[in-house]
Amino acid sequence: MATTKVSALTEITSTTGSEELLINDGGTSKKIQVSNLPDTDTTYSNFAGTTAGLVPTSTTGDDTKFLRADGTWVVPTDTDTNTTYTSSDFTHNSLSGVTANEHIDWTTDQGATNIHAGNYTDTDTGITDVVDDTTPQLGGDLDFQTHKATSFTSTGIDDNATSTAITIDSSENVGIGVTPNSDWRAAWTVLQLGGRTSLSDQAEGSEYTVLANNARRSAAGVETYQETGYANKMWMGAESGIVFNVAPSGTADAAITWTTVAQFYKGAYNGVFETGTFSTTGATPGMMHDSVTGGPSGGISVSGTTTGFKYNMRFYNPNGQVGYIKTEGTATLYATSSDYRLKENVVPMTGSIDRLKELKPSRFNFKADTETTVDGFLAHEAGEVVPECVGGTKDAMMDEEYEVTPAVMDGETVVTEAVMGTRSVPDYQGIDQSKLSPLTISALQEAITLIEQLTARVTELEKA
Repeated sequence: MATTKVSALTEITSTTGSEELLINDGGTSKKIQVSNLPDTDTTYSNFAGTTAGLVPTSTTGDDTKFLRADGTWVVPTDTDTNTTYTSSDFTHNSLSGVTANEHIDWTTDQGATNIHAGNYTDTDTGITDVVDDTTPQLGGDLDFQTHKATSFTSTGIDDNATSTAITIDSSENVGIGVTPNSDWRAAWTVLQLGGRTSLSDQAEGSEYTVLANNARRSAAGVETYQETGYANKMWMGAESGIVFNVAPSGTADAAITWTTVAQFYKGAYNGVFETGTFSTTGATPGMMHDSVTGGPSGGISVSGTTTGFKYNMRFYNPNGQVGYIKTEGTATLYATSSDYRLKENVVPMTGSIDRLKELKPSRFNFKADTETTVDGFLAHEAGEVVPECVGGTKDAMMDEEYEVTPAVMDGETVVTEAVMGTRSVPDYQGIDQSKLSPLTISALQEAITLIEQLTARVTELEKA
């Protein structure tokens, strides 16, 4: 191809087929060379922002950039699919000009700041009127706003609420659904639920917590009715344990007289459960169960205010009352059912002496107490003569669950559950020796009869 001046260069055509363009200043150090162009139909023009088509000069650090068509060197953007939108792309109702996708828009429409977040392709979420308009949001799982919503109604705790949900007064007492009564004692911290129920903690003297229905401790230190009606409470303290009180119906603001119906507390030796108010002098009725692990007293104790007939314990099954324990005067009666109206086929006992002779009274000690010798019977032997005096079966066994390996604990957390197993243990027999009394008495009566007969014969013989 022939040599041509740059000022005259308007079109270059390869005449030799070498498809080569070479522009230089007569030497070899400065030149532009384009060679072996595969596209013969490309149109070339000046680079944007350049002079005479020259490439803009790069600066330090441009080795990580690329040259754009507008003549600038820029850093490549991320290759993910996230798109950043400006506030002008959004309104609080719609996504004009934006492809539906999961997104957050941060706008300042309606003169306040809003955040709308969610998948706006879901048009069935049912969220409507969450901002100041009547057009439902398109989806919208989350909507925070700082502007006043005139069409938004709430019964919660915000500046749009139509009713008071929670009130905290100057004494830091809290009312839910009610303003706390202003007459609570100052030393008490109170959570009041509606007009009757309260949970309070008092810090004067021995600290304790009270759950009460229709009762409050007034500023004067007197427990009064919240409103007209019955009252009851449960109070808990380190010294008193847990105490249950009831009170008859009274008028609002009147003083309450409590009756203790039950209490749990730690006694001198162990835990105590009490109903009523137990008294060793019979001043008040009550029952106390003391789980004693040491000391001189414990078990179940019952008190009554009368010296007359009083049931202390009754026993029932599907046949009705089958026994009871009662007190009267200075005595206690342990009774089992024996009314004639419960019995039939009644006949006198016979042969009692022979049966009595079959009993085998013995002297022995229990294995758990080798130092004490007692009189008694072996249950299975007595049962062969008087079956009703014995419970259980000779040599009987029963299954008992036991802990093979204890649980592994980490503080209060069970790391490994305990391994439990089942083993066979003796099911011991028992005896009610009072059931031997009828046979003993009958045998004695037979013996008396024989004695009387022999005495009469001796008298006759002595007369002869």
